[in-house]
Amino acid sequence: MTSVDGQTIFANAFTVLTLDRALGILWMIRTREPLPSLAVLRADIAEMEAALERLDLKGLGLIIDTRAPVGRNDPEFEGVILGVMEALVGRFARGVILIRTAVGRLQASRFAREVPAWRALPVTDDVDEAIRVARRPTSS
Repeated sequence: MTSVDGQTIFANAFTVLTLDRALGILWMIRTREPLPSLAVLRADIAEMEAALERLDLKGLGLIIDTRAPVGRNDPEFEGVILGVMEALVGRFARGVILIRTAVGRLQASRFAREVPAWRALPVTDDVDEAIRVARRPTSS
């Protein structure tokens, strides 16, 4: 898992949400643990959403860290993910998708064609670049 400075606001076997208030970034980190079913995926999403409801997201950037899990591309799984991500991404001021592999980049690019909110999200395999994109702008 990624080492992220900040406060963990949600964690289960599949997803970790960490808030770095100093940088103004929420990290959504997918763990290596495979999601065994759509029911488990939906439960994970509901738990994550409940944690996000307790936060003021105004002005925060989002890093979607997808480096750890093995990718899934079955249509049912992707249908659920695309719907959730459409709603999630729009709640943040800035965002970026952090990937590990060329396959991850291709999947993120394909999602961007299908989900309007993803089109503006850069995709990178560089953690420093992801932080630069997602962090709160500094005053000059």
